[in-house]
Amino acid sequence: MAAVDDNRNVQKVFYVDGPGGTGKTTLYGCLIWSLRNRRRSVLCVAFTGIAASLMDSGMTVHSTVFIFYNNLSDTTSFYCLYVARYICDVVDLIDFVYPQHMSLANVDDFARKIVLCPRNEECRQINRTVLQRIKGAERTYTAIDTVVIDNPDEEANYPTEFLNLLELNGLPPFKLTLRVGAIVMLLRNLDPKSKLCNGTRLVVTELRRHNFRVRVLSGDGSAQDDVIIPAIPMTTGGEDDLPFKMKRIQFPVRLSFAMIINKSQGQTFDRVGLLLLSPVFTHGNIRSNDSCWILLYQSKIRHAFKFTHEWIKFDKTVD
Repeated sequence: MAAVDDNRNVQKVFYVDGPGGTGKTTLYGCLIWSLRNRRRSVLCVAFTGIAASLMDSGMTVHSTVFIFYNNLSDTTSFYCLYVARYICDVVDLIDFVYPQHMSLANVDDFARKIVLCPRNEECRQINRTVLQRIKGAERTYTAIDTVVIDNPDEEANYPTEFLNLLELNGLPPFKLTLRVGAIVMLLRNLDPKSKLCNGTRLVVTELRRHNFRVRVLSGDGSAQDDVIIPAIPMTTGGEDDLPFKMKRIQFPVRLSFAMIINKSQGQTFDRVGLLLLSPVFTHGNIRSNDSCWILLYQSKIRHAFKFTHEWIKFDKTVD
């Protein structure tokens, strides 16, 4: 912890070794939560799924940095270097877009800022990281998942535990963790006359046991009257590519500190970060370099934008 408190701009790496059962995982857990209690960003990665599951919000290396490996012994040093580079790039981009201290009191400072990603997997990682910066009450809402099939005998083929693990693009997560001051996006049309439409961005103002209150963020960044978001049943669609239909009863929102590029069309932001760690040409988001500049121009970015790419990273100011 003394190394964490050291403000010198130097890189630090620590190696922990010990036989099984000596408390390495317990030590990792203490470090993780100690740093998160200080509002520090912690990314927990491991080479195997079993090892990752032992850490809070742990993920495998290949799912975090979107690469694959065949022979672990031949590539260990490469992955350590890549993970370090990935963490530096992503944290640097988040620092560029969002302030270190975020709460409902200063929501205007970050309400019109966003990180754009090609894929939903990248958005989820950014959203989880930025949420740790929000200073406010926290609550986790758990959904109810069921499978929609004609033959009741087939329900046993889709256990509830399996349904809970599904992260689908058109549905909110099974465990929805929110904080007062967090920015969320609606996933369904609730009341179009009140601007509660699919894609509307909201700020959480109060968390309750069975619902929560939000304010609609208008186009100029100002806040509107508070509204209550209820939990509703939602079903999967054909775009989810599942051999069955699933119904999830949950609040129709997800965190919106980051969104996929397509969702940003028609919206205005003051500051934008582009996270391009995976190819965008195969996802229908950017067809050419000209399209990328058009995207930024049409967003009417007043201050600046920043790219973070696997090979290229640069800043450019737009007048």
